[in-house]
Amino acid sequence: MKRISNFDQVLLEEEGPGILAWAIDGARILLRNGGKILRSPEQERLVAYLLDESEPVTTFVRECVEEAQDQCIPSSEIVPEFHRFVQKAKWSNASVHALTAMQILQRFSQAIEQTHPDFCYSTNIEVPGSLRKCRG
Repeated sequence: MKRISNFDQVLLEEEGPGILAWAIDGARILLRNGGKILRSPEQERLVAYLLDESEPVTTFVRECVEEAQDQCIPSSEIVPEFHRFVQKAKWSNASVHALTAMQILQRFSQAIEQTHPDFCYSTNIEVPGSLRKCRG
């Protein structure tokens, strides 16, 4: 590939009017849309996917956790459910897969407080049919 000296000057000389027309058309569209860049449904889906993947535990809580009266989720069930959710979402980000069980549980409690502030949350729950308690 040959390097073009002063490429910016060559581009302006050869394509200047087209570049200016393209910029003006873009400005018109932007002004017509109230200054917002509209995305296609596919672009919206991809953005949502990336945002959800960037906060995987919060997404998991938002999508999968519901309040049920007199029901508790032991910590021992949260981590495997989170991993199933990640697999179903087909997230490939290495940082998601590198989360330790402790990190997942810590982020889980933070996400519960953020997304469902009215939920009853306890770290010491009774196991049905047992006299012992477990983390939940």
